[in-house]
Amino acid sequence: MISQPLVLVIDDDADIRLSIADALCESDYRVEEASHGASALALLRSGLRPSLILLDLMMPVMGGEEFREHQMRDPVLAAIPVVVLTAGGPIVPILDGVSGWLVKPIHLSDLLSVVKASVSPQSTS
Repeated sequence: MISQPLVLVIDDDADIRLSIADALCESDYRVEEASHGASALALLRSGLRPSLILLDLMMPVMGGEEFREHQMRDPVLAAIPVVVLTAGGPIVPILDGVSGWLVKPIHLSDLLSVVKASVSPQSTS
């Protein structure tokens, strides 16, 4: 039996995290959530291996750009695809090496298309 792909949603806005999680769960994805980059790194360093990370840029404690710097320093974590979530503004510095990006408010069809295209099928723990 093939396991459902796991998506890690990192966003400080609880309503956005819940909306994304609900949409993904209804589309047969498993979801873990983190409210900022530091908590996401703790999950990843404790062994969580998502098929994809959805990463907000502007968050307290540790934002998306700093999270991405830490992620890229770890070869195991660097292999996990990332899709950047943004409310707009300059995202060019963080786009290098990401699988895609979505501008908030995110449309459900866009979310599901980008997730489906970006999910790493071999990473489903």
